[in-house]
Amino acid sequence: MRHALLTLAAVSALGSSGIRAQVTGDAPYGKPTAIINLGSSEGTALARGQWRYSDAHFIEVEHPAPGTDLRPSGAPNRTNDITPHAGAADFDDAAWLSFPAESIEARRGNGKFSFNWYRINVTIPAQIGRRDAGLAHAF
Repeated sequence: MRHALLTLAAVSALGSSGIRAQVTGDAPYGKPTAIINLGSSEGTALARGQWRYSDAHFIEVEHPAPGTDLRPSGAPNRTNDITPHAGAADFDDAAWLSFPAESIEARRGNGKFSFNWYRINVTIPAQIGRRDAGLAHAF
């Protein structure tokens, strides 16, 4: 909620200063046709979604050091990575903790330095309320 209020304050400040947002052909702009609140059980049900959560763990791995080309082409090195790598759309998160949408803002990480995954697969319905969403597509 705090993030939404800060965003609203930033938008209000921009609106009063005469600065206009950048508009590109590949980014949506303007007022949305319809909104699904994925922070509510009603919204996640409409989008056939289920929130999932997992802690990520830091692991030490082999990785080349930066070379003269500034790419990872140098001598063998040790560095840190995370596991799991859960960024791909087809990643299997079925064993992860599932939780109700209303608790999305609950703290789940356990430390000063932590990394966590939150995932939800949704299907945009053809109709949202009385509005045509313009597509029916799974993300």
